Amino acid sequence: MTFGFQGKGHTDNRVVWLNLSEMLHDITLELVYAYKILVVKVMNLDHNLTKQIEEICAARGVRLTSQRKQVFELISASNKAASAYELLEALKKNEPQAKPPTVYRALDFLLEQGFIHRVESTNSFISCCSCNAHKHFSHLLICDKCGDVIELQNDHLISSLEDNAEKHGFKITNHVIESHGVCQLCSSEINNETIEEDYAR
Repeated sequence: MTFGFQGKGHTDNRVVWLNLSEMLHDITLELVYAYKILVVKVMNLDHNLTKQIEEICAARGVRLTSQRKQVFELISASNKAASAYELLEALKKNEPQAKPPTVYRALDFLLEQGFIHRVESTNSFISCCSCNAHKHFSHLLICDKCGDVIELQNDHLISSLEDNAEKHGFKITNHVIESHGVCQLCSSEINNETIEEDYAR
């Protein structure tokens, strides 16, 4: 896969375009391979998270019912935030009799235990990356293109916010920090689309 030029003008553009197409094809294959590896890792991670919350619930003396467990597994199986309606539809595949209150009760429990976070701006839910290993406030990065949500835990940011609030005699009891934008993968796709459009002209 090399870049070359033959002749001038339109021919040059065609050669570059063909080589770019080959390069993008190779990159796509690499991404597919990486995705397959990631899926395996995510499946293992989901299993570990489920086991972790089972142990936490046992230690706290609270019940992790089958439906609560299923809702958590549905949420943690994706990088994207899921709405209550989406969770209900997914839950019905295994439990056709599931009703909205079933999902809402499960979500209330998972939120109370600190196993998931609510994405306030979209009224949806994601699993907590530390699964309540310690009390924390999160900063959520939300991709407006693909819907992926990344959870950041920045103690320095939280401390700075609390210090500034205290200067005004205000005590913070809860944080909702959400940033909307475009993730790294979507940014790369946008750049590739721009390159394709430029060389197609």
